[in-house]
Amino acid sequence: MKIGILTFHDADNYGAVLQAYALKEQLKTQTAAEVEIINYKMPFIINNYRLIAVNNSSFRSLIKSFFSSLPKLKSKIIKRLAFNSFRKQYMNISPRTFYQTEDIADYDVYVVGSDQVWNQAIVGNSEIFFLNFAEAHAKKIAYAASIGTSSATDSEIEFIRKCTKNLDAVAVRESSAAAIVEQISAKPVTRVLDPTLVADARIWNRLVCSYSGTGKYILVYMLPANEQVLAAANLIAQRLQLPVWVVSNSHKKNKYVYRHIRDIGPGQFIDLCQRAEFIVTNSFHGTAFSIIFNKNFITVPHAVTGARMTELLGLLRLDNRLVNDISRLDNDYELEIDYTQVAKILQQERQRSVEFLQNALVDSNVPGSDRNE
Repeated sequence: MKIGILTFHDADNYGAVLQAYALKEQLKTQTAAEVEIINYKMPFIINNYRLIAVNNSSFRSLIKSFFSSLPKLKSKIIKRLAFNSFRKQYMNISPRTFYQTEDIADYDVYVVGSDQVWNQAIVGNSEIFFLNFAEAHAKKIAYAASIGTSSATDSEIEFIRKCTKNLDAVAVRESSAAAIVEQISAKPVTRVLDPTLVADARIWNRLVCSYSGTGKYILVYMLPANEQVLAAANLIAQRLQLPVWVVSNSHKKNKYVYRHIRDIGPGQFIDLCQRAEFIVTNSFHGTAFSIIFNKNFITVPHAVTGARMTELLGLLRLDNRLVNDISRLDNDYELEIDYTQVAKILQQERQRSVEFLQNALVDSNVPGSDRNE
């Protein structure tokens, strides 16, 4: 019996790679089946993560974009090598590379997710992430799929209605998405946690690759770069009297930043999160890893896809960590988080997520899927 995971494993993005790793580990924990990540080369990921990004709309634009990419090239190459090394060592990616979905075969169960695999702003109208290519006999499961926003247009609703007919079990990451998908698909839809929050927290320790910097710091993880995030970090830095270390692809100089980190792999990212005194982020997975490691943190929500963070923090009763207006960060703002209640809610939500997978896998006759954890 063989399980194949289809997700954004090939992006040089910490959240994308670490959620794929976590889902693989969780499926291994719950089954006796072989679990691997399907090495499908997605055109939009290839285009978005080119080492040299060029604009070929005109000759002038081509030359300008080429030369503007050169200062970033060294750090992007180092980062690419670190990500590729991580994938090779930890992710159990299929030995065969697929460029056409029609070639993907020989899995008994397909799991799509998590991440924003149903966000049409990212994947367009592709039906790949609804497993339309899978063999008729194979079971098809969506786990923690995200549409990225709290609402959907009429065309997106019709697309989801058509494509979800193919799926045998459906779980999404946000309550708003659950309401939308359940209403239009006529299928039971379960809200579950992102796999980074479900997998045993001890799995992260085996990944740690020490970052060379020492001393206490405030960690900023931005995706994309955002001046409000940096300004928030600066206010907290003044209160805690600590330097600001920023993990971001941006190469712009900024008065708030003590150290700018552009070229690390997932293991060093985990190390930086674990050692940080405080984390400031506008990223869903930046928020998730702050919670996983019981860090004091704030989240400045993304202007478009902030619903993902808002719902997670609301679920865990951490609404006060959501900062839309940095004027809130005065001397009366409580920086310390009591994780006692959070831990209880997380345990309940983890059980809910594990039970969804267990039921979906038992229905698929996956060996070992009914074993107790």
